[in-house]
Amino acid sequence: MADTEVETISVATGKCMCCGEGGSVVVPKAEWEKWDKGNGPFIQVAMPSVSADIREQILTGTHPACWDAMWADMEVETED
Repeated sequence: MADTEVETISVATGKCMCCGEGGSVVVPKAEWEKWDKGNGPFIQVAMPSVSADIREQILTGTHPACWDAMWADMEVETED
């Protein structure tokens, strides 16, 4: 069985609303092209192999660590 490498692309993301810094992520090139900068299917459909936190960074610029810090004080409600 041959190993197949997925071609990736580095994508610059916007400024994070929490820290004000820009960023970049590496995603599969075919999935990036399928999403077509928001003109294709929903990002979660176009990029199923990309984690939700990285998709969020693509959409809003918010870094995963900043997202966690923003919501760190929120209580989590559970159903009993």
